[in-house]
Amino acid sequence: MIVVDASVAVKWLVSEQDQEAAQALLFSGEKLIGPSLARIEVTAAIARKARFAEIALQEALRAIELWRKTLIGALDLLPEGQDLHGALNMSLELRHPLPDCIYLALAERFNATLITADSTFVAKAHGRYPRVQLLGRAKEKGDSGEPPD
Repeated sequence: MIVVDASVAVKWLVSEQDQEAAQALLFSGEKLIGPSLARIEVTAAIARKARFAEIALQEALRAIELWRKTLIGALDLLPEGQDLHGALNMSLELRHPLPDCIYLALAERFNATLITADSTFVAKAHGRYPRVQLLGRAKEKGDSGEPPD
């Protein structure tokens, strides 16, 4: 079981760096989960890209429709109610935004790997939860998933 955050899911839908790695994860056959918060975070990221003219409106609409379809069977979204208290503590401990810590709390609860494209988050969270990995990092023996120095 793998928890994927919104930074990874967005790469399934629009062209970004490490899109190939994100696509490989999507089609890996692994059970992928995330908090229900991801539904809004991914949609907001796509809307932001359209607002700032990083993608065309038609591409944004296509991506949002594809996101809706991706949620049917490919990614299970779970309510984050059970994880809010732990996520708040993590947010304060790591000095990192609460939404990211909701993904981390979910991963801890299920003892699952968390994959993100956010190297800052990996650097902060890895000491607390070693199963946090940066998208696109080779899974070599002893590879921690931490970003290079």
